[in-house]
Amino acid sequence: MAAIKFFADANIPQKTVDIPRSRGIDIVSLREINPRLKNKEVAIIAFSQNRIIITADKNFPRVVFREGIKIPRILLLVNIEFLKATEIAETIIMAIDSRAVYKRSSIQN
Repeated sequence: MAAIKFFADANIPQKTVDIPRSRGIDIVSLREINPRLKNKEVAIIAFSQNRIIITADKNFPRVVFREGIKIPRILLLVNIEFLKATEIAETIIMAIDSRAVYKRSSIQN
C-alpha cells in the first residue's frame, strides 16, 4: 500500500504539521515553501506530488474545481478555530489510522 502524503495549506498551524511529521507521516507545509502561493498553485504542486491537501479554507475546493484543476483529494477542516494545534493534529492522525485499519480489513476479507 502506498504511503499517504499530505500538503498543509498556510492556514494550518505549523505545530499541527510538526506532530504528524514526528510520527513518520509525510506532510509538507505551505508555510515552509511559500505561504503566498495561490490556491491554484497549491493544487498543482499537490497534484504533481500526489498529496492530499489539508486546509481550513472553505473556499479552496470551490476555487480549485471552478478552475478545473486536478487534485488528489482535499481534507477540509471546518470549525477548527477553537481547537489547539495538537488537537487538530491528533484528529488528522486518527483519520489516517482509521483509514489504514479500514484498508487492511478490506484486503483481508
